[in-house]
Amino acid sequence: MPLFRHPASLGLLVGLLLAACSPPTDVDRLAVSLRTIAFATQEQLAQWRSLPMIEGGETLVVRGEALVGCGRPEPHVLRRDDVVGVEIRAVNTNRICLGIVAAWVPVEATVSGLAPGAYRVRVGIAGLSERTEGTATIAAP
Repeated sequence: MPLFRHPASLGLLVGLLLAACSPPTDVDRLAVSLRTIAFATQEQLAQWRSLPMIEGGETLVVRGEALVGCGRPEPHVLRRDDVVGVEIRAVNTNRICLGIVAAWVPVEATVSGLAPGAYRVRVGIAGLSERTEGTATIAAP
């Protein structure tokens, strides 16, 4: 006589075994604010790094440039254990604008709500084909 008469009971057993082997992980949405940077001079703009820069401190800060066209940048952040993913997307890009614009906008995303500690940070920004990865240490306030 087979040990499992019903395929559903076998599936339940496999699911329980997989759950027991996988470490529990928390996925948290964190608070994030985003601002676009307006420079007064061309020299200031020239000093801004276009590739993402990751900084720690009391909060996690990501700076870079996003290709938004006629749209606007929007941040999304998730944390799983000690890995924080920061994604800056271009939204509302299909609206009508005065011309075909390839607008790169300097952005700064500030992530709050992280406990003190070291984090691996993965950053994706609209217009950049590759992700940037780095580390940041969050200090106690």
